[in-house]
Amino acid sequence: MLLNNKMKTMTAVLVLALILTACSTADKPAGSTNSEASKTGPVTVALKGVGAAGVKLDNELTLEKMLVYSVQDEYVAEQQYKTILEDLGDNELFNKITAEETMHVSAALPLLEKYNVAEVDADYKSIVAHPKDWKEAAETGVQAEINNIEMFETFLKQPNLPDDVKTIFTELRDASKVHQTQFEEAGKNL
Repeated sequence: MLLNNKMKTMTAVLVLALILTACSTADKPAGSTNSEASKTGPVTVALKGVGAAGVKLDNELTLEKMLVYSVQDEYVAEQQYKTILEDLGDNELFNKITAEETMHVSAALPLLEKYNVAEVDADYKSIVAHPKDWKEAAETGVQAEINNIEMFETFLKQPNLPDDVKTIFTELRDASKVHQTQFEEAGKNL
C-alpha cells in the first residue's frame, strides 16, 4: 500500500513536471547556449557513448549533451526492461516499471525541443543485457537504476543548470531511486 502510494505520487510529480516543461517552452532565456543555433535547426552533439555509460567517459558535459544523455538513458532503461519481458515472460513489476520508463522519456523529450537539441539515435536493443532468470533480471534492474541515479547526480552538480532542467533531472533521479528499491526488494524475494 505504501509503495503503491509512492508510485502514484511519483507519477503525479512526473506528469506535473512534463506539463511545466511543455508550458515553459516559450520562456527560453535570451542568450542561452543554442540561441544562434535555433535559427538553423537543432544542434547535434558529439557524444562519448550512450546514456549513463557515455557520461562516465565524457568530461566535457554541456547542457546539450546532458539532455541527450538523459533521454538516451531513459530509452536504454525502457528497452532493457522490454527485453527482459520478451526473454523471460510476463512480470508485474517489470511491466509497471517499463511503462514508467516510457513516461520518463516523455518527460525528458520536451527539453530537447525547448533547448533546440537534436536527439541522437542509438540501437538500444543491441546494448541491453539478457538475464537468464528473474533474480538476475532484478540485479540488472538495480544496476541500471544505480547508473541512472549516478548520471543525474553528476548532472545536478553542474553549474548554471536551468531550473526546468534541474526539476526534470531531479524527478527522474528520484524515480530511479524508487525503481532501485523495488528491484532490490524483488531480488530478495526470488
